[in-house]
Amino acid sequence: SARSPGGLFSPRSLALDPARRRLFVSDDANTRVVLYDISNVSTGMSAVNVIGRTSLSSSSAVPPAQALFSPGRSLALNNTANQLFVLEHYWGNRLLIFDVGP
Repeated sequence: SARSPGGLFSPRSLALDPARRRLFVSDDANTRVVLYDISNVSTGMSAVNVIGRTSLSSSSAVPPAQALFSPGRSLALNNTANQLFVLEHYWGNRLLIFDVGP
């Protein structure tokens, strides 16, 4: 699917934040992680934020240190420290840590 708030292309990994009712989804083919507000779940709902791109519909990457280049990402969430860990398996071979505080 095209890069859009409601589109995913090869979703691979999930990280759930039940306290804040958020779901992070690794959207591999679009090289981004999208964030959903799961307070009110519905079919075809749109994401509310993105990591690794300048906007939900943009193909422009953020600065290189925060850009997601590689497919095959794994996600883990540290709810206490408000950190999302993104592991790039293939080309990136790196671990990125994002502040995802309220």
